[in-house]
Amino acid sequence: FDKFPYKSDYWVNKLSIPMSMIDYIKAPHAAKPGEIAEFEITASQFIYPNDELSPLIKGTVVLRLQNEDGSESVFVADKIGDGKFKATIPAEITAKLNAGTTYMVVVTTSVDEETPSVAVAKLSML
Repeated sequence: FDKFPYKSDYWVNKLSIPMSMIDYIKAPHAAKPGEIAEFEITASQFIYPNDELSPLIKGTVVLRLQNEDGSESVFVADKIGDGKFKATIPAEITAKLNAGTTYMVVVTTSVDEETPSVAVAKLSML
């Protein structure tokens, strides 16, 4: 090992990548067609391979409503504070959803171009 050309932290630093993690999704308890549906998302960031978390400060949070026909409606969340985001499905979109149906919502977060963090929530329509 005395001829190893790198310092001990070379590969850790070389392969480090900023990543995000979804901590919590607060979905509406019961949404009504024709009314907005707001989701509150809490997310963290870390530098892989380290696991020290901090609130997601600079990143993207996207909510994808899975429609019955297999398509999806995409909404970018607004940052409301460090690590806190709000995604809104507008009333004109919820007006097209069927009462009594539960829809899958996929939330993704990313810091940059890395593989996003993914979590699933449900939107139940009254």
